Amino acid sequence: MSESPRSTHVPLQPGSPSDAEAGAMEELRRLLLGQEQVKLSDLERRIDDPTLRVEDVSAVLPQAVSRCVHQDGRLAGALAPAVEESLRASIRRDPAVLANAIFPIIGPAIRKAVSDAFRRVMQTFSTAMEHSLSWRGLRWRWDAWRTGRP
Repeated sequence: MSESPRSTHVPLQPGSPSDAEAGAMEELRRLLLGQEQVKLSDLERRIDDPTLRVEDVSAVLPQAVSRCVHQDGRLAGALAPAVEESLRASIRRDPAVLANAIFPIIGPAIRKAVSDAFRRVMQTFSTAMEHSLSWRGLRWRWDAWRTGRP
């Protein structure tokens, strides 16, 4: 090969590919690995972009939380301090929000507690009346009156 003084072509060293061979290798690499390179660049973009990472995590977070809740109690233990502190801060900031949130359950809870208390009082009264007006109760009263013992 003879080179002219105006040529900018660098002579090839023995064993190095020619431009045509390098182009052919690049074309072969693109054909064989093109899809994988596109996928890798897409994955790299998803990892590097926080917005895309948030979208990816939000897509699987509900299932991950559900699985963790059913497996063991670690999630509840990990979330409890954050939830408690959030509630404290919310109540300090605006107690009316929590009051409005629990209002629908307070009324029924109070009604149930009063109803249960009234039922127990009535049950106790009914039991006392049964014992005091039974033959056994009347006999005890008669014996107590006769002997002078209360």
